[in-house]
Amino acid sequence: MFMSRNLFISFAMAVCLAFLGSKSVQAGPNDSAWIQLFNKADTSLRTNWDIHIAGQQLNVDPRNTFRWAVVGSDTVLDVNTTTYANWTGNPWGHIGYKARSFKYFIVRAEHQFYASQPSGAPTWALQNNGIMMGQAVADMGVNQDYPISLENQLLGPNNVDADNNSTANLCTPGTAFYSAPTGGSVVTTHCTSAATISRTNALAPNWLTVGAIVMSDSIIRHTVSGQIAFTYYRPVQYSGSVSGNTTPIVNNTPIKEFYISLQSESAPTRFRKVELLNLEGCMTSTDANYKSYLVKHDPTACVGSTGIAGHSERDARDAISLAFVNNNVRVSGSGRVTLEVYNTKGSLTATVSGIAPMQWNIPVHNPGMHAIKVITSKGTYTEKATLF
Repeated sequence: MFMSRNLFISFAMAVCLAFLGSKSVQAGPNDSAWIQLFNKADTSLRTNWDIHIAGQQLNVDPRNTFRWAVVGSDTVLDVNTTTYANWTGNPWGHIGYKARSFKYFIVRAEHQFYASQPSGAPTWALQNNGIMMGQAVADMGVNQDYPISLENQLLGPNNVDADNNSTANLCTPGTAFYSAPTGGSVVTTHCTSAATISRTNALAPNWLTVGAIVMSDSIIRHTVSGQIAFTYYRPVQYSGSVSGNTTPIVNNTPIKEFYISLQSESAPTRFRKVELLNLEGCMTSTDANYKSYLVKHDPTACVGSTGIAGHSERDARDAISLAFVNNNVRVSGSGRVTLEVYNTKGSLTATVSGIAPMQWNIPVHNPGMHAIKVITSKGTYTEKATLF
């Protein structure tokens, strides 16, 4: 079965981007623009973040659970429960980035567990935190325990709750998912283990980077140190594993956009970096805001133009479209078309001409990301795909 063109291209772009290094904002189309969700200059943490402690009003944190701190040479967002006398009343906490939500993005966090739990905390919460993707913290009910969200579960080496010593597992408070791009039954299991990738470095003095590649309501991948740990599809709302919510849960409603939050589940945790790369923006190649790594066009992000692709590119896309399965490309449409394949160095590695519709098994010399230039009588455009 052929995967839809948009789904595959978005996924291929995201896989490539997962291995980009962090860069400051630049003018060039190939430079990434990571948003530092944790602004180390914001000592109050209140400029970009909201805090929710179960049983408390928004931004009431009586035990100063979430704090800005300097530890050695690192400035951190500190989830500090070391001053708790005990965990009585289950004061589950979340700190959420409030500036905006995102649909297509990569998020990643450098974290470490560093101290013991308060007495009375559940054993499953030992060295346990999470990157929550879903409901805004500000929309949680006063007594709500978790946001309606997809949790990228962060576990340390001493946690024995996961069945395969994994981290970047998926937990689903008020949500569910599908295990395939199309068809199948909804998966309502609360926590699903990821592949076993070492989590030894999640314990201080070391740091571990865990993240997610999110393509709205199509496909999501969890990563550990740049490696793919877990893949799932079509996230939806689904009742279960959350209580106290005042926002209703409508089963099987697709989740298309996400706020980001971090947890306090009793385990003292430091976050040295929390950053996000938005993959939605101006994809008009002549625009000053164009970025070559984007996967979803947002015309409002363009400046100095209408934000609409040039006629030749738009007409070419209307005439010819591509769909990929591994290295096989199905060319839909009508008319003569030429495909040129370029590697990351810009070298032409393969080409074919023919009359659409047609199929082509692309010869690959070096696996990885490639650009496929589509040349038609109406114009040209370029797609990207991971070839193996």
